[in-house]
Amino acid sequence: MSNYARCFLFAAIVAAFGFLGLSEVFAQGGNTITFEPIVEFGSLFETIRTALGPIVVGALGLGLAIWGARYIFGVIKSMGR
Repeated sequence: MSNYARCFLFAAIVAAFGFLGLSEVFAQGGNTITFEPIVEFGSLFETIRTALGPIVVGALGLGLAIWGARYIFGVIKSMGR
């Protein structure tokens, strides 16, 4: 059986089950779903600022301290020549 025949057979089976009402079994009509947001966008930026702010400031401070120490070491090293 060729790939086109398998594809056509599969599409025919899906269409037949859909036409016969198999979707009614899985749909389970009558139930209502209430939407509950996962993220409150009103406080999203406040959360980012309070949670990630100190981490970013600490990383920048550490980077500047390492850069400053290397610069001072370079100045001292060049003075020894």
